[in-house]
Amino acid sequence: MRIQDVMSKRVVSVAPKTTISAARETLRTDEINHLVVVDGKRIVGVIAGKDLDRAGDEQPVENAMTRDVVTSEPDATLKREVPI
Repeated sequence: MRIQDVMSKRVVSVAPKTTISAARETLRTDEINHLVVVDGKRIVGVIAGKDLDRAGDEQPVENAMTRDVVTSEPDATLKREVPI
């Protein structure tokens, strides 16, 4: 099985300076649980709804995001990328 078989095809992203309240609204309106944080074309983090719940509304998402993001190519195998 390949990554592309299980990955989300529609990715929603925000900038690092996006406020927590704006990110929360994006999650709600797009009915998703995670946002990719991008600076230009570079992925700098990911933020989940539970991360937003622990942060103040006017803080930027960069203060609450997970920074150690692992990426993979869509045609990589799950076995290689997610060792069990």
